[in-house]
Amino acid sequence: MKIFNRVLSAAAAVCLGLGIFTAAAARPGTENEKVYGNLKYVSYEDHITITGNNWTLMDKVEEVKIPEEIDGLPITEIGEYAFSNLSVKEIIIPDSVNIIGKGAFFRCTELTGIILPENLSVIKDGAFEYCWNLSEVKLPEKLLSIGGLAFVSCESLKEIYIPSSVEIIGEWAFSECSELNKVVICNPICDLSSVFSTFVNGYDESGNSYFNGTIYGHEGSTAQRYAKRFDVKFEALANWQKGDIDQNGAVNCEDVIVLKMSLTGMFELTNSQGECADMNDDGIVNVFDLILLKRSVM
Repeated sequence: MKIFNRVLSAAAAVCLGLGIFTAAAARPGTENEKVYGNLKYVSYEDHITITGNNWTLMDKVEEVKIPEEIDGLPITEIGEYAFSNLSVKEIIIPDSVNIIGKGAFFRCTELTGIILPENLSVIKDGAFEYCWNLSEVKLPEKLLSIGGLAFVSCESLKEIYIPSSVEIIGEWAFSECSELNKVVICNPICDLSSVFSTFVNGYDESGNSYFNGTIYGHEGSTAQRYAKRFDVKFEALANWQKGDIDQNGAVNCEDVIVLKMSLTGMFELTNSQGECADMNDDGIVNVFDLILLKRSVM
């Protein structure tokens, strides 16, 4: 874990402080809480919100699998600070969930993997704040908004692919992500925060923040304007070719090897790699794409 010497702005410090203290405060609706296994929840007329858990700060949890429904009602929301400070490595969220609440996974420092639901539309402020070991996040194609501080201090996150459905990215959303070097923003009119600190991967000796990675987006997009305004390297998405799975600017045998390895389950392609690997544009990456890719490099 990398620790930066820095001086946070007063506003950011207040936000961080609120996150810490709110995690220990009473959650809304806790007077009506019920228990399902180690999960706490509140039932409403047509849905359920997960509000907390029964694990202690000392418990080491390998995996949390949230069910799709309880008592015949769908779980549609992970409530505020429901899993904050939990020592868990992996969390599986069902596709019924469409909201991840404020600070829901705040300071889950052992979290390395999370499967985000297909129908997720909102990630609220500080949802994954201080998840230091979260190395990969695949944002679903129905996601509409990413709250401020949502992934701040996710220091193992190397790249993030933000689908075209995302309409707004809040302030400090990907700040203090020391390993982050690639940000792909597919929506050309995505409402980006007006502050530089939305994307930060380091601080200079004077405590000034910087982002020395690359932002990818469409020509004339808000992503390009953001990059130009804050002197961040920008690359147009049009420069990516079909078949260039490793995204090094060339389609060759190395891309064939990468695709073979992914099809055999050795690793999973990121969203951006998957788009490059989908040679026939059918929305599925499979052996037929491998055949087409082989032909293109012969």
